Order: sequence, then structure tokens, then C-alpha cells
Amino acid sequence: GRPDAETVVREHGADLARAIALEPAPLAPAYVEELLADAVTYAPNDVVVSAWSAAVVYDPRYDDTVEVFEFLNVQLLELRFHDRRLDRALEHFGSLRPRRGGLGAFLNPYRQPVRELAELTIESTLLSERAANAMKLLGDDYLARVARKAGARLHLADWAASIRHSQEAVTRLYETLSGQLASQRGEALELAIVLLIVFEI
Repeated sequence: GRPDAETVVREHGADLARAIALEPAPLAPAYVEELLADAVTYAPNDVVVSAWSAAVVYDPRYDDTVEVFEFLNVQLLELRFHDRRLDRALEHFGSLRPRRGGLGAFLNPYRQPVRELAELTIESTLLSERAANAMKLLGDDYLARVARKAGARLHLADWAASIRHSQEAVTRLYETLSGQLASQRGEALELAIVLLIVFEI
């Protein structure tokens, strides 16, 4: 009978909440109310209710809304992938220890790890910027609201914050190791000068 969105939420809210929570058993009324509080509606005959696992789109023109959810899923996948890459690289990079002084300090054992971490940092930064800009380009207040509510349910901001934290940790490690290497190079240069003087004498 094509009821309006308000009727659907009012009469079938508990079922909608169970559906998006993927829960066959009844849910607590407080949790049902929490899930339905994030419902997004624009016209009398459309409503979108989303959670972490699923979403219900009640709309005769649902294509654009589904594309927004597809985009958010891809964005979440990319953020999690880059977060894992940064964590693995950070673990590997953090396990490296600077070598002792001497002429060997002229050789930088961290060149490749530093280059890889720099590339990962740039990629993750560009990913965050691209995702933010893509949301700005939606050009539709309704779709933007859907994306904002669903993105909050997917904790996209938390994943982005985790990536920024990893980037900051990488930067601190890089600066620490670079400072130690610079100090060792200075000592190696002094040693080389002394050896040259001794050789000359």
C-alpha cells in the first residue's frame, strides 16, 4: 500500500532495527530508539536507517542512496587497509636500531624503510583528502546527510584519526633516527679527519 515513511518507522521500527542489526531476536526498546534516531528522511515517502552491519532504504528512487553506501564501504575498506599497512610498517620501523658509530655511519641503513614509510604516509593523507572532497562533491543535502549518519555508524572518523596517529608516530621515529644518524655521521667525520691527520704525520 506504499505507506509514508513516518508510518513505516512508527509501525515497523522494531523490525527495521532488528533488520539493520542482523538480529533475529527482539531488541531492547532503548536500542531500537537509538537506531531509529539516526533515520534520515527528505520527502514523505522516503527514509534511510543505517547501522554498522546493514541499512534499510525505503525510497522509490534509491539508486543514488545505494551508491553512497557503496562508496562508504569502499572508503572504510581503504582506511582499514592503510591503517594496517601503517601499523605493520611502524612495527618494522620501530624495531630498527641505529648502528654504532664509526665510518659505517656514512651508510644509511634506513633509506629504504624511510622511503616506504614516506610513501605510505603520502598515500594515506591523499586518501583522507580524497574521501573528504568526494563527500563535498555529493551536491545533495539529503545524500550528504545519509553519508554523514552512515559514516558515523561505520566510525570512519575514528579510522581516520588512527591513521593520523600512526603518521605522527612515524614522523617522530623518523626524526629521532635521523637525528641519531646525523650525530653518528658527525662522529664518523671527526674520526676520518683524525685518521687522515695520523696518516699524513
